[in-house]
Amino acid sequence: MPEKLSPIGRSLIVPTVGQVLEDGVLLELLRAEPRSTRLSLLCRRGKLSWGGRRLRLGGRSYVPADIPSSVVQNMHLPTKTVKSGSTRALFDDLVQTFEQTMRLPGGDAQLSSYFVFGTYFVA
Repeated sequence: MPEKLSPIGRSLIVPTVGQVLEDGVLLELLRAEPRSTRLSLLCRRGKLSWGGRRLRLGGRSYVPADIPSSVVQNMHLPTKTVKSGSTRALFDDLVQTFEQTMRLPGGDAQLSSYFVFGTYFVA
């Protein structure tokens, strides 16, 4: 996406739909409000997270990319962050869900969980 200089503070404006920065900081899209087509960004650094319409990091101002509202309406995006456990804990909970609700044996429940992780979070 094209970068341009901001007239305010002369920082580089970088439109993004999400990315991992060189220092490991993670930027993700958030929906500003439920059912809204306005977007904001979530920034994660380790266990810290914060959000906003414009995030200044390392001399750059990251802003949500300009996505048509008709597309945003059909995107599944979070509106906030919530405390969660580790990825391992999420995986184990999913395996348990497959075992209990679908009565899958342990190995099949694990394979199903790998499939969910490999397809849902990448889309």
